[in-house]
Amino acid sequence: MNTPTLRDAIIPLSVSSSNLKASEKVIFGNIIAHCGRKTYCSTSRETIAKNCGVSIRTVDRAIKTFKSIGLLEQYPRGFGKPKYKVPVIKTAEEINRLLKERN
Repeated sequence: MNTPTLRDAIIPLSVSSSNLKASEKVIFGNIIAHCGRKTYCSTSRETIAKNCGVSIRTVDRAIKTFKSIGLLEQYPRGFGKPKYKVPVIKTAEEINRLLKERN
C-alpha cells in the first residue's frame, strides 16, 4: 500500500469547520487517509509528521486533543506504530463544545 500524502487527506466537513487548529485538521485528515475505507489504521507519529510537514511534538499534541474529545482512540501495538481507531465522526458543533469544555 502506498503511503498517503497530504494530497490524499480528506478532512471531514465537521472537522474542517470546527475550532480545531489548522495543523490538527491536517493531521486528522492524514490519519483518515491512512485508514482508507477502514475505521482503524496503524502508522507511526513520524510518518504522520513527515506527511503533514509538522513536528512529532505537534502530532503528539494533536492526538492528545483528538483523544480528549473522542475523535480518536489509540491502542498500543509496539514498534512505534500504535493502532488508531476513528469512531463515529462528530458534528462541528459537538467538536467545538468538547474543545470548549476541555479548556
